[in-house]
Amino acid sequence: MAYSVVQFDQASSVQGLRRLPLLFGIDAGGASGMLSAIAGSMLTVAALTFSLLLAALAQVSNQYSPRALRNFMRDRVNQVVLGYFVSVFTYCLVVLGTIRSVVGGHQVGLSQFVPTTAVLVGLVLALGGVGALVYFVHHVAEALQTGTLLRNIARETEAEIEALFPDRIGQPVPEAEQAAAQAFVARHGWHAGPSDTAGYLQRYVGIGRHRNPAQDVAFGLQQLVDVALKALSPAVNDTTTAIMAVDYLGELGGRLARRDSPSPLRSDGQHLRVLVKVPDFGDYIHLAFDLIRANALNNPAVLRRMLCALALIGGQTTLPERRRILREQAGLLLVGAVATLPQPYERQQVEATHAELSAAWQ
Repeated sequence: MAYSVVQFDQASSVQGLRRLPLLFGIDAGGASGMLSAIAGSMLTVAALTFSLLLAALAQVSNQYSPRALRNFMRDRVNQVVLGYFVSVFTYCLVVLGTIRSVVGGHQVGLSQFVPTTAVLVGLVLALGGVGALVYFVHHVAEALQTGTLLRNIARETEAEIEALFPDRIGQPVPEAEQAAAQAFVARHGWHAGPSDTAGYLQRYVGIGRHRNPAQDVAFGLQQLVDVALKALSPAVNDTTTAIMAVDYLGELGGRLARRDSPSPLRSDGQHLRVLVKVPDFGDYIHLAFDLIRANALNNPAVLRRMLCALALIGGQTTLPERRRILREQAGLLLVGAVATLPQPYERQQVEATHAELSAAWQ
């Protein structure tokens, strides 16, 4: 961009075209001073922006979960704002190097040249930087809100649930071939595939250093569980955040309850081709509630909210096996509450919520 605007200024000067008036009557020295001030301020603002972002990352890691950092590192607004400040700084340096002035009655360079249009564009970009900084501060403050963080994780997981359930890994094996396919699996079993790279599977057979939610619904649930566990820790002790995480787990569990689990046996429409090892509904429910239950046994508010989340999930399915899994979780919550809650009033509240849930599933 800087090259193009300077070329326009040079062509306008050579061809005698009407030039834009110099702002505030500045000459070469004034143009250099303005660009130098803009470049210096943009570099300072860029450093401030990096500091704000690092402070936000530290807060997210300490208060929520280190696995939630990826949402900030890949945030498009943060990337664009940081890139904008650095780009304006680079633009000013490039334009500054094209200015030639008269010193002591002698011209420095072949001829005096002041790219007035480029200076004007630099000033406009600097004004835009002020707006970008204000928006960035607002965006970071909003992104650090508990509700925003949890909603972003849940929305990302919802998208993966929509993509994977119903499944899109080939076609299910016809019922007539199910027995033969099961016999084949029992006879040959699983075989480890060697790999020369250590990491986590991302998208089919991609290997990466970190897990991501792409085709990995369990990772989205794990992030919400991590937030709840951090909130329940003695160092944080934030019951409200834990309840919000449980609410989103209940919403995601309801989505899973409405969908059929994909069969591990996949075909091309005629023959068995792929044996896929996938989690089932019970695996997701255990992941979502087991660790939170173990860390919330002395917190009646979280225990009651977990029972409400299980009731929400149970209302999304009528399959006996899935409701059995949910009843098992509710029973474990009740047993834990009776054993650990010291006040009869608190135990009665949990027992009443459990009774309402049981009555709804009759």
